[in-house]
Amino acid sequence: MNAQDYHVSFRGVQKTYDGVTLVVKDLNLDIEKGKFVTMLGPSGSGKTTCLMLLTGFENATQGNFRAGRNSCG
Repeated sequence: MNAQDYHVSFRGVQKTYDGVTLVVKDLNLDIEKGKFVTMLGPSGSGKTTCLMLLTGFENATQGNFRAGRNSCG
């Protein structure tokens, strides 16, 4: 499968708020349509930031992602 076959696809996504510290580092994730996904991790690991990127409330510092037919990055 390639990135076009997934409902959500993150490719090389990175996010920094201060220009130095990466809160999301090289995220590569594919989610097929109809699948249920959970994100688990300790406080400060970037879970909420990933969701904020997905919903468009934050912009990725680097990389791109697709959600449905919409693409960013």
